[in-house]
Amino acid sequence: LIDKEVFMPGTHDVSSMCIFRAFWNSRTNRIVIAKRVGTGAILGYAIFTIGDVTDERFGKQRIKTCYLQRMAVRVANQNQGIYEQLIDHILLNHS
Repeated sequence: LIDKEVFMPGTHDVSSMCIFRAFWNSRTNRIVIAKRVGTGAILGYAIFTIGDVTDERFGKQRIKTCYLQRMAVRVANQNQGIYEQLIDHILLNHS
């Protein structure tokens, strides 16, 4: 339901289906859900991929990575800092 509210009409069905199919087939993908305190109503979500890669420019050092794939907050709950809270959670706990 959030996707239908937030993303352009006609794009959410195909886009969401592809993203969620890839999401469930990977062990490195994560989802964070923002819920209203008290009711547990879903206000938004962020889907991201975590990794641990090497880059020859840095020798053999492993580099933690985090790629944001998709993020949405219900229209009625936007401009309340929920996007920022989701990003803060990802950066503090997964980077």
